[in-house]
Formats: sequence, structure tokens, C-alpha cells
Amino acid sequence: AVVSTQSGHYGREEVLGQLDNRDKAVAASGGTDHYHFENAPSVGQIECIRIKTDKSEDLWLINYLIIDSSMSKPVKIVNIDRTAVSVDAKEGTKSLRMCGKIYSEGKTFTYNLQLRTLPDGMKSHPGTKNQVSINIIGEKDSATGFMGLANNASNFVNKKNGGHLDFFDLESTHMVARINCIELEISGDDMLCLSDVLVAGPKSKVRFYNTDLKCMSTDPKEGGKRLRLCKAGESTYEVKTTTSTAKYSGSNFPYLSLEIKGDKGVAKVPFLDNYGVNDYEPGATDTFTLRDLPAVGSIKCIKIRYTSEDFLKMTMVSVRHVNAVKPVVFKPTGGIPALSKDPKEGKTLIELCR
Repeated sequence: AVVSTQSGHYGREEVLGQLDNRDKAVAASGGTDHYHFENAPSVGQIECIRIKTDKSEDLWLINYLIIDSSMSKPVKIVNIDRTAVSVDAKEGTKSLRMCGKIYSEGKTFTYNLQLRTLPDGMKSHPGTKNQVSINIIGEKDSATGFMGLANNASNFVNKKNGGHLDFFDLESTHMVARINCIELEISGDDMLCLSDVLVAGPKSKVRFYNTDLKCMSTDPKEGGKRLRLCKAGESTYEVKTTTSTAKYSGSNFPYLSLEIKGDKGVAKVPFLDNYGVNDYEPGATDTFTLRDLPAVGSIKCIKIRYTSEDFLKMTMVSVRHVNAVKPVVFKPTGGIPALSKDPKEGKTLIELCR
């Protein structure tokens, strides 16, 4: 591979040299390599880079590069399109050109991300081994980054079972003050199905819900390559559920989604679960705090969908807007119908109204 740079000031490319650290192993999966070029021609302020290969059929998928020189401010270039370098046209391109932006005096901003997959009961094999990129979109700016999910066995997305939560830190030279939306993109056909995503930036924190249960994949039969999620609202609700004390009433696999209906709108949560907590135990009352939802006005009804074959029997569900003094309690005289994917045991959809 040969590197060249191009500048808007000089308007030309200059070859820097061979990407080779002699006897040292380079381009290992997940690795960081350093290259030094002495007496290289100057192109002024670096804006772009081109990496070329003439011989290697072994693909090289680059996450990002940082280029610094005596005649240029540091530039970080991210491989947003996830294009590999290879002479094999089926795997990549022989000449990859990427452009980036100057660091803001070395200032970077960190965004903390939490991604949770849907459980297996809602989508079959919701995890993936593919790479995922994210674009955090604000009112005036956006921050684009790449999450290296594939080569880390500890990441939930590599596991075929779902319902897992994983954490990532994204560093960017862009500060998004008020986060409005996110756009995710997957690099392959191994499907990824998310329940929700939490993004915490320097000045705002937002939870995004995948209420339509859309999956991502380059295979159009499984989902779209990209997924865009936007903030649903500013309201916070407190939901409480009480599980029956009767035998076998609790559930170890409570694949439950909730819809709150009011006189001014609807709020949806695709997966009602406290991560890492054994919810829905017999006789237990569980509390769920749901943030960044639309205001529904006066609460009238709730709708519960259940996709697990594990029987669940609840005796009470209450919903309260955090600014309300009292909750709206759903405790029908005849009791709340049992829930189960097995029609002999219960229902998969119930609606409770005041």
C-alpha cells in the first residue's frame, strides 16, 4: 500500500511512501500501527489521504487514521463507508481515498453510548458480528464515529442471544450541544436488532427507542442498511408492575412492550425491562423509569404486548408522569389477563383502560 495526500491549497497529491514497518507485524485486527515518513514532500494543510495496493488480495479494513506533519495541523480521517483495500474487486478497492477534518486545537468531545439488543423472543438472533457506524445529529452540528463491534468477544452484538446491553465511547472533534437524532449503519448482512440506544454527550443525554422494531442488515429481506432514530419527547414516566403470588406466575423471559395512551398522544417502549435485574418475580413490585417520551396528556389506557412462551401473571400496573401527584392504576375487577405466547396459557396482547 502507498499513501498520498492532497490539499486544497496546493491541489495535488504527493506520494509519502510504503506503509511498511519492516519486520514488525502490521494491520492486525483491532491493532494500531504507526508510520513515519522523513523528507516527504509538503502539500500544505492535509485534507485527504489515498491508500493504494497493486498486489495484495488480503483485504485491509481501516477504521480511521490520524495524520500529523510539521506543515499541517493534525487531521483525523474516518473510513465512514467501511470500504476495504484489496485488489479483489469483490472485497474492496485498489485505491481508497478518504477525507477528514482538522482537530479543534486538539480538543475532542466524548459521547457515551449504550446499545441494547431486542431479546430473542422479539427477534430471532438479534445480535451481529458486523461493524456499525453512528452519526449523532444535533441542531447545529453532528458527530460521526465508528464502533468496532466485530473483533471483541465481550461485546453483546457478537452474541446471537439478545437482550444484552453494551457500552461504547465515541470521541469526536465536533460538539453536539442538543442531541436530536442518531443514524446507525451496518456493514454486512448479519442482522442487528436494537431495542434502544442511550447517547450521553457533553451537554445533553437522550434515550432513543426503536418503537417500530426495525432491524439493520445489508440483506433487504432482513432490514435496511441504515436506521434513524429521533428523540420522541421530553416526558418521563414511572411504571410499576406487581406480579401475582400464585405458583408459576413469574417469568424468567419477560418479553414485554408497553404503549401508554392519553388524550393528547401515545408513548411506546419496545422492551420493558430493568437491565441486570430479575424483574417479574412472584409477588414482586418492579419500577421502571421511562425517559424521553412524548407527553400523552391525561392517561387513559395502556397496551401490553407479550412475545414470550414463559407464562406471566400480573395483578397491577400503574403509570405516573413524574410531574403528577398520583399514578393511574390499572387493576381490573376480574384481574389482569395472563400473558403467554402459548394460547392455552394466556394472551399476547391486552389493553387496560380506566
